[in-house]
Amino acid sequence: CVPPLRAEPATEAVTYFDHALALIKSRHINSRSADWVEIERRAQAMIADAKTTSETHEAIRQVLHVLKEPHSSLITAAQIANREKMLREREKPVGSMPQSSNFSILPEGDLVGDYIARVILPSLSTLGEDGRKRADEYAGSLKAILIELDHKPLCGWIIDLRTNRGGNMWPMLKGLDPLLGSAPFGYFTKPDGTDVAWNRSGGHIFPAAGVVSDTTPAFVLQHANLPIAVFAGPQTSSSGEMVLVALKGRTGVRVFGKATAGFTTANATHRLSDGSVLVITESAIRDRQRAIVTGAILPDVDAESDTIETEAIKWLESGCPNL
Repeated sequence: CVPPLRAEPATEAVTYFDHALALIKSRHINSRSADWVEIERRAQAMIADAKTTSETHEAIRQVLHVLKEPHSSLITAAQIANREKMLREREKPVGSMPQSSNFSILPEGDLVGDYIARVILPSLSTLGEDGRKRADEYAGSLKAILIELDHKPLCGWIIDLRTNRGGNMWPMLKGLDPLLGSAPFGYFTKPDGTDVAWNRSGGHIFPAAGVVSDTTPAFVLQHANLPIAVFAGPQTSSSGEMVLVALKGRTGVRVFGKATAGFTTANATHRLSDGSVLVITESAIRDRQRAIVTGAILPDVDAESDTIETEAIKWLESGCPNL
């Protein structure tokens, strides 16, 4: 009796999986404490019959799961394409009416009463072909909103991050530039202890491992130094929390609402050969005082959705020179 031949994974699948595994092992924030012998043994068993790259996806996800860190993920090309389609559909005008704010993917701004400028920052995905375009539109839209509201006799600002589930933090910070105060606004801390600062220079905000001299913001607001009430809650996640960290360190900022989602780590994206994106958590977070930020960020003022605006306005108007 001749035993059946054991199936072997296809070369393409093995090469693909090995590349993903190497990225995770070399970059993941928890890599140094992982039992890679056992992790690889289980993963190899999962891909033993894999013939295509997609048949290794579950094994890659299992590797990320075993590292016990919920911020990393594998996003398939199909998922990215679906997101792109949804965004394009949202951008289409409905008849001659403007889009509902419930489907907006760009920041929105208005006045609350006579003296408070309110800005709502939604999530921002820049994966896919139109990513750079969406990033530029987001930052440009936010800048235009701030400049328009700045013409009013203001008492302060409200920055609403309650629906910001994350995405790309840099266009968010770029659009808020004058309200952030002095750089650095925060830090990524790598597993080896290296700090990478969130800095500004030449009209941009970006991560910089070396020393970057603080320059003036990319645009000017006459009310840039007024107090800021930041709204946060359980849907404030990932890059939404990074924006919150950047704002919290500035003088005259108070956070209202509820605890955030707790995804206060930094990810990097790695494009794989089949168009999928491997999102790896590679750094911890420090605020501008270099204090480590872990888990959910708690508000300064615990507030319910039906009272948050009233409490914020009361605080902003309490020291207002225009009243």
